[in-house]
Amino acid sequence: MDPNDVYPSNNPGPTKPDGSINFECHCVGHLVASPCGYEFREAVTCQKSSTETELENGACADQLMAFMECAIRTQCFKIMSVAAMPKEDGESDDRKS
Repeated sequence: MDPNDVYPSNNPGPTKPDGSINFECHCVGHLVASPCGYEFREAVTCQKSSTETELENGACADQLMAFMECAIRTQCFKIMSVAAMPKEDGESDDRKS
């Protein structure tokens, strides 16, 4: 089966053919839709528009920090402890967190 039959608008990934950011990509969609979506878009947009030298000199640090602070403040990416994670078939109950 041809992927275009299933997905008529082929999603090009995180970068569109013209080089712009594809915020609709499944790989970043959850970040855009998170409580910190605005901060995420600002950080990624800054990163994509900066040169390697600018990034090495600290460009986008404020935007990245704003995103990280939001993620910590809202706990939107809270990680479950190993003990709270669902068991997979055949896994014993002696996991430690």
